[in-house]
Amino acid sequence: MRWIDVEAFSSDCSDVLLADAADLRSWNTFVEALRDTEVFARPLFRLELLNVGIEDGYLDYDRSTSVGCR
Repeated sequence: MRWIDVEAFSSDCSDVLLADAADLRSWNTFVEALRDTEVFARPLFRLELLNVGIEDGYLDYDRSTSVGCR
């Protein structure tokens, strides 16, 4: 997990959290636990956007379908 401060580069938000999870259930547990913390329960932060992705997911797709053109 990493916090990234982006306020000098964006007017949309001031902080970004990058988190890795082993699987979807782990991700769900992480987000539910995060919502129960004082940071979000009080609220000190507002969750504006949640982007979930798979690192190099396109490569896995290309390998599994032989559709890829890379």
